[in-house]
Amino acid sequence: MEVNVDAKYYDQPAESYTKEQIERKEKSESFLEQHGIKTNKNLPCTIDAVAVEVKTEKELIDRAYALLVIAAKGEGVEQEHLIKIVEAKRIDSFSPYETFIYDAATLSDQERAYATWRYESLYVVLWALGITEELKYPDEICDVSAIVSAIFQPSRENFEKMVKLKSPFEILDELDKTYRMNWACVDARISGNEVAGGINSSVVYERHYALNWLTNHQNQDWDAVQTNT
Repeated sequence: MEVNVDAKYYDQPAESYTKEQIERKEKSESFLEQHGIKTNKNLPCTIDAVAVEVKTEKELIDRAYALLVIAAKGEGVEQEHLIKIVEAKRIDSFSPYETFIYDAATLSDQERAYATWRYESLYVVLWALGITEELKYPDEICDVSAIVSAIFQPSRENFEKMVKLKSPFEILDELDKTYRMNWACVDARISGNEVAGGINSSVVYERHYALNWLTNHQNQDWDAVQTNT
């Protein structure tokens, strides 16, 4: 997975940081230090709750259903079964690349890997929708069967009734923490070291990707999200 390194990830003058931004940065750094993860005090603050534009409930629900189908496709679920899911759940929000994956008769190893890793993105979106209570420490992949069950078992109507969006503050706390963990993963890879704290760099990357999309980072569409650190 390509992860770009860009010091201007949040291009805001340091003197304009709000109390909320600074406290969030310090809380994230404390979390990383507690788990033995390398911290970079020079990383900027992430966006604050006043400035952030979180995706709407509908956008999140549509994205969750699209991710469910794409991840299932990567796992090898039969196309005729996927078609039934798409019809039953009224799924029509695939990105251009997801449409390619969904329509493909066969997938390459790389395409299959892309698709199956979407379970981690789905985990984040379900958390933001209040379906999953917390995002667990990212030392292993998510519980796929529990995640699939949470979105697949209820009808779309019932699922939508269960939704209770997390607050921008909760979402930004996770974004800030994940952003700093992703920096540690990139730093370890560049220097040829193992990532400290036992975190799974692929899981962290996927979470960062989904959280950046969630918070409209640089207004990028799903297929074009950047995870600069």
